[in-house]
Amino acid sequence: QPQISLQASSSEFLCASGEICVPVDITDSDGNLLSVSVSPGAWYNESAGTVCFIAGVSGDFVVEVTAIDSCGAFTIASTTVQVTINTARVVVASGDTTVRGCTLQEVCFAVGISDADYNFDPASVTVQPYGSYDPISGTVCLTPQDTGAIAVIISAIDSCGAIGADTTWVIAELEP
Repeated sequence: QPQISLQASSSEFLCASGEICVPVDITDSDGNLLSVSVSPGAWYNESAGTVCFIAGVSGDFVVEVTAIDSCGAFTIASTTVQVTINTARVVVASGDTTVRGCTLQEVCFAVGISDADYNFDPASVTVQPYGSYDPISGTVCLTPQDTGAIAVIISAIDSCGAIGADTTWVIAELEP
């Protein structure tokens, strides 16, 4: 009778949809293995000793392997692969801000950055055209260099390269 050794249930994190391969070892003590079939949408690579499939969405994928020998004896084994595909960061800046004063002065506003996959480094936040992000207070601060409107773009990138961004307008006015 054929024997199938398949890894236990596992989890995989992918930056984008892609191929996942699960190690499998199929033997038959009589040496008369006739066929190997796998779950629909998957394929068996005998030389690599793997069963592979394309994960296009996050979720649980059940990989089933059936081995049949020439005498009709068969074995079925399965494992579940929990797949998580990266999602983009979410950046939410507070509304537009107007600052008035006798001189141009620093203005700070709140910025919320969330990452459902927890693969985000606060050091990756950029503020354009200038300014700085403080991850402890969750604020962006800048000192306008001139009067008028400035589009401040806050971007965050994760370890997969996915970017989230938001824009706040800062309007700097001098008192007459």
